[in-house]
Amino acid sequence: MQAAPADVVAFSCYTWNWQYSLQLAAAVRAQKPGCLIVFGGPHVPAGPQQAEAFLRQHPAVNLAVHGEGEQTFLELLEQWQSGQPDWQTVAGISYLDTAGDYQRTAPRPRQIDLSQVPSPYLTGVFEPLLRRDPTARWLALWETNRGCPFSCSFCDWGSATASKVSRFDEDRLLAEIEWFARHRMHTVYCCDANYGMLKRDLDLTDAMVRARQQSGFPKVFYIQNTKNVTERAYAIQTRIAHAGLNQAVTLSLQSVNPRVLKHIQRDNISLDSYRELQQRFRRDSVQTYTDMLVGLPGDTPADFLAGIDQVINEGQHHLIRFYNVYLLPNAPMNQPDYRARHQIQSVITPYAEPMAPTRQAITEFQELVIASESFSTADWQQMRGLAWWAELLYFNRKLLQLPWVLLKVLAGLGYGQLLQHYLQGDWPRTAVMGELREFLRHKARQISEGQPELCPIQLPGKGEVWMGVEDYLFHGLSQTGSWSLFFADQQLILLDLLHKNLPAERLQPLLAELQQALQLSQALLGVQLQDQSFEMPVHSNFWSIYQAELHGEAPPPLQSVSGVLYRDWRGLPFDQLKYRSAGATASAQIGYSGRQSL
Repeated sequence: MQAAPADVVAFSCYTWNWQYSLQLAAAVRAQKPGCLIVFGGPHVPAGPQQAEAFLRQHPAVNLAVHGEGEQTFLELLEQWQSGQPDWQTVAGISYLDTAGDYQRTAPRPRQIDLSQVPSPYLTGVFEPLLRRDPTARWLALWETNRGCPFSCSFCDWGSATASKVSRFDEDRLLAEIEWFARHRMHTVYCCDANYGMLKRDLDLTDAMVRARQQSGFPKVFYIQNTKNVTERAYAIQTRIAHAGLNQAVTLSLQSVNPRVLKHIQRDNISLDSYRELQQRFRRDSVQTYTDMLVGLPGDTPADFLAGIDQVINEGQHHLIRFYNVYLLPNAPMNQPDYRARHQIQSVITPYAEPMAPTRQAITEFQELVIASESFSTADWQQMRGLAWWAELLYFNRKLLQLPWVLLKVLAGLGYGQLLQHYLQGDWPRTAVMGELREFLRHKARQISEGQPELCPIQLPGKGEVWMGVEDYLFHGLSQTGSWSLFFADQQLILLDLLHKNLPAERLQPLLAELQQALQLSQALLGVQLQDQSFEMPVHSNFWSIYQAELHGEAPPPLQSVSGVLYRDWRGLPFDQLKYRSAGATASAQIGYSGRQSL
C-alpha cells in the first residue's frame, strides 16, 4: 500500500470487511501516523465495555462511531478541520484521550428529519466512478426509510434504530429512481427493513416498474417485505414479479415454532400473513422462497423437522433457503444476559462466499451458534443435515420432488418422515448414498468445530473456489457420472421406507408409480444438464397428481392412461412437458404454467 494523501480515513464496518478494515487501518497508521482513522457501521461494538476493549486492542483506530453516522461524521470533520478538535462536543462516539483514558460522549439522537441527509446519487458523488467504467454491471443500495419496529434477537436492525421508522422525502426517491434508470443500474437493492409498510411504497413500486418499462433498467429490484401488512406486500410483490424485476418473492419465516419465535422476539409477526401470501402467490404463479434459520434458541431436531414439513405442506415447493445462525456484535442474541439465559454456545468460523477463491490475503470470521438450552452440538449437526437433505433432494434441481410428492399423496408419507429416513434411516446397502450421508455428517461435525461452512473445489479456469455443500455434492455426482447409481439407490431407499410403513396390499400398486416417478426425475435432470429432448411412455396420471399438489389443488384419483410425456424443444421452460395419448398426434403442454390432466 502506498501512503494515502488523505488526512481522514473512515471505515464502514460489517462482518464481511472487518478484518480487512482493521488491517488496512493499521497499514495507514504505520505509513501516515497523523491520519485520523474513524470506524463506524454495525460491526463496531456498541456497549461501553466492548467499545473500550476494541479501542485498546486496535490502537490504529482513533474514534468509534455508534449509531447513525452522517451528522456525527460531519461534526468530526469540522472538529478536525479546526486544528484543535474537541471530541467531547461530538455526540455518539468513543475514543481514548491523550492520557489513555476511555471517553464516551452522549448518545446521538436519531436522525428523524432525513431531508438533512443528502442523496449520494443526486449530488453526483458516483458520477466519476461511473464514467471510469461505463460497461460495469452496477448495483445501487437504496434507502426509502430508516428503522425497524421489530426487535428480532438475531438482528441488530431494530435495536440499533430504537424501533422508530423515519422516511426520506418522496420527491427525492422518485428522482433517485430516474437516476437509476438513466445510469443503467442493473440491480437496485432496497435497504429498508420492511418495504411495503408505508402506503406510499405502492407508488414507489409503480415508479420503479415504469422506469424498467421505459428504459429497460433496473433489471432487478430486490426488497425485504413488510412483516404484517399482507395486502400491500402482496400487491407490491405481484407488480415487481409481473414486471420481471425479481425472480422470486422472499418469505422470511425463520421458524414456525411458537417457542422459538417467542425466544427470538418474532412472536408479534403473523404466521397467518405468511401463509396467506404463500397461497396467493402460488395461485398467481409467482414463485416464492422461504428463509429458515438453523440453530435458533428453543429449537430441537424434531421441531425443526416438523417446521420443514409444515412449510412444504403449506405450499413451499420452490425453495427453502436455510441459513446458519451467526452472532452479530450488537444483536440482542449476543448480549451476555441473553447468552446466559439461553445457554448459547458458539464457535468462530471463517467467512466465505460461494465461488470466491479459497485463497484470500485476509480471512474474515463469523461466530456460529452450535448449541443452546434446547439443543446440543450433536442436535445442531442433525438439523444442519436435515437442511442439506431438503436442499439437495427436494429443492435443488428437484431431484426427488416428484417421487416424494407421489409418496405423500398416494402413500400418506410425510415430507418430514422422508427427510428423517434420509438423515438416520437404516438403509439397504447403496452405491453412492451411503457415502453422501457420511460426507454430510462429517461436514456438519467440521463446521461445528470451526471449519468453513462451504466446500473447496477446483474448477477449470477459476482455480480453487468455495461452493455450497448441496452444490458441491451435485457437482461431484455430475463429474463422476454417478447419476444412474444415485437414482438406483433411491429405488432401494424409498422401497425400504414403504416396506416399513405400508401393508403388502397397499404397497404393490405403488411400486410401478415409484419406478415411473424416478425414471422421469432422472430424465428431467438430463434436460437440465444437457438441454435434451426426450419422451417417456406413461401408464398413469401421476404427473397430473404431482402438478395438482404443487398448485394447492385437490389431486385427482390415480388413474390408468396410455400415452407419452415428452419434450420436443430446447431451452426454457425446463419445468413443463407435453402429453400425447397413445395413437394421437395432438398434444397438450403441461407444467407449472399450463396444466392439463393426462
